[in-house]
Amino acid sequence: MNWYWNLSSLLLQENIVDGGSSTELRFELEKRIVDLYKALLLYQIKSVYSCYQNQGIILFQDIIKLDDWDGNLKSVQDAENAVRQDSDAYNTLKIRSCLEQLVDTTKNQETKLLQDIHQLLQDQFSMQLEREDQKCL
Repeated sequence: MNWYWNLSSLLLQENIVDGGSSTELRFELEKRIVDLYKALLLYQIKSVYSCYQNQGIILFQDIIKLDDWDGNLKSVQDAENAVRQDSDAYNTLKIRSCLEQLVDTTKNQETKLLQDIHQLLQDQFSMQLEREDQKCL
């Protein structure tokens, strides 16, 4: 249970600023995580209740498969797979967004650097012309 708690806090960090582009996805992922918690808790509650029941009743229920443990486990696994798939999609979107920001920042810095180099070359050329003018004078 601690694994899922820590995982959800990492996936659903609210302090990440992304401009709101993935807010809806984040809410969907949050819903999936809540569904996973519900399935896990239901399975655990049912397990604990089964441990404290009369063993004869448990044996009878297991023989006729009244409790459907396989179905309950499958629902937990399905919920976990849904969270995994949604978190992969969400993380891919976040990575893509960060890479786009990195590319934009790099382009801006490249443009600024080229402008600075151009300005320095013009200044250098102007200074050289001034020196030649001074020599001529």
